Amino acid sequence: MTEAVAGRVSCLQDENGEIYIVDLERGEIVQSQSFGPPGDYEGLAVTETGDFWVLRSDGALLELYPGNGGLAIGTEYRLSGSGHKDFEGLAYDPVRNRLLVSAKDKDPVDKDLRHVFAFDLQHKSFEKAPYLELSITAVNQRLRDSGIEVPRRVSKKGKVKDALKLRFSSLAIRPGTGDLVLLSSSEPCLLTLDSSGTIRNLQTLDPGTLPKPEGLVFLSRDKLLIASEGKSISKGILQTFIWNEDRLPSKDRTRNTTLAFVLVVIIGAGAVFLLKKWRRQGL
Repeated sequence: MTEAVAGRVSCLQDENGEIYIVDLERGEIVQSQSFGPPGDYEGLAVTETGDFWVLRSDGALLELYPGNGGLAIGTEYRLSGSGHKDFEGLAYDPVRNRLLVSAKDKDPVDKDLRHVFAFDLQHKSFEKAPYLELSITAVNQRLRDSGIEVPRRVSKKGKVKDALKLRFSSLAIRPGTGDLVLLSSSEPCLLTLDSSGTIRNLQTLDPGTLPKPEGLVFLSRDKLLIASEGKSISKGILQTFIWNEDRLPSKDRTRNTTLAFVLVVIIGAGAVFLLKKWRRQGL
């Protein structure tokens, strides 16, 4: 999902290969465009020039072009040699004119590693090395050293262990800061890193409110949209939060939207979610 214009977001429906424009105030789809056949599409990004890019779950980036009254898939760019097989996060980085792609699965060789890859929009190619490589062990240690609470769990043998797995479902660049915010659905949380890749904070999310968060997008520097699958298979949740710098984002009680039918994922600065129908629910 990304803001098409103020108050509207662009969304992806993978069952029909369509992009929808949704008015957040009205909670309605106001425009739709088909772009291709059904597929396992996981992310949508829109650049400053208005170009649409779609991420497929195998890591392929699809560049869309206007055609036949809608959009059509043009060139396909494949990420090869990474070993990853499951990708879910796509975000546009306007400062460096690139797309960021996060792998949801673990590194196939070292299960402790998680990766984010960069796609250069000028040269239309993936960078050879990962843009970001995170060691879960190092992340846990860094958070503890910084005095940040780390999720813990009790094993079957009664031992307390780190519960942070970081299976990224979405990512976004926070406007005006360059910070990268990564959303993990395995243990609902937001991991924030600065532009140099240094960890700034970990913010846990309430699983009661967001059972399985799958996407996020910044509407402004201080307003964040997070989408989650609901407790029922027929409903999803779209919730706005006010970003309080290094503290846990607080719920924006001015807006709470429930999506009827299946809402699967929203993706970063061209954030994405899969939906069929909206209905508004006041708080």
